[in-house]
Amino acid sequence: MAKKIVFFGNERLATGVTTKSLAKQALLDHGYEVDVIGKDLENIEKKLHSIKPDIGVLVAYGLIIPKELIDLPTFGIINIHPSLLPKGRGPSPIEEAMLGGAKQTGVSIMNLSEKMDEGPVLAQKTVELAGNETKQELADSLLGLGSQLLIKCLSNIFSGNSKLVPQPESGVTYTSKIKKSDGVIDWKKPAVRIEREIRAYAGWPRSRAKINNIDCIIIDADITDVKSKPGDIKADKNYLSVGCASGSLLIKMLQPAGKKPMSASEFIRGYIK
Repeated sequence: MAKKIVFFGNERLATGVTTKSLAKQALLDHGYEVDVIGKDLENIEKKLHSIKPDIGVLVAYGLIIPKELIDLPTFGIINIHPSLLPKGRGPSPIEEAMLGGAKQTGVSIMNLSEKMDEGPVLAQKTVELAGNETKQELADSLLGLGSQLLIKCLSNIFSGNSKLVPQPESGVTYTSKIKKSDGVIDWKKPAVRIEREIRAYAGWPRSRAKINNIDCIIIDADITDVKSKPGDIKADKNYLSVGCASGSLLIKMLQPAGKKPMSASEFIRGYIK
């Protein structure tokens, strides 16, 4: 008889990304009976008592699950978390890895516990970073790997071969909830930091600035060693750069308020005299 799984979450491992629900589909593809859970905790408890699931799977749920609900499935609830725990606990590990210029990150499968992301780990997979990944690319990669690990972990759990490894007390870091105000570009930061923000904040809250007094979302940019004062704009046909604390930001794609995304050359022709 197929094992019963309750599934929590929308699988969006980062803010502003889309998802193809890879984890839920992987469960279905491997013959598990899957019931999707909403966000009303009172109804969740009733549903769990009714379903009597073997295990719960959580992927980007957004709510703290109380212990009495964690304990209802026979094998508790396991979680796909997009970091190498104990590093990157909290709501934004993908964005934090990108902002910090991390050389690697990864995905962890852990047992859910009362405290945020502190449960023992069942499996981990490391991912090397090139430093130019989009947030969507990294989220897709980690969800795909996490879904593969999830299936392996479930097989081990149901066969009695799983191993739980407590998270070490050293090396713990916490990420913060991203705010809309984080998307406002501060040209007094180094160009390398701003370029990372543009990738990490894509989709939401998006990196925003005034370019030639036009409110714009910066979609794609690179770093150049052209020296300019922070906030100073240099434009010449296909070239659009803004000075930063160190180096300059070479803007490649942007979106003026109320308009469609456009290349730097299109923006220069339409907005810079």
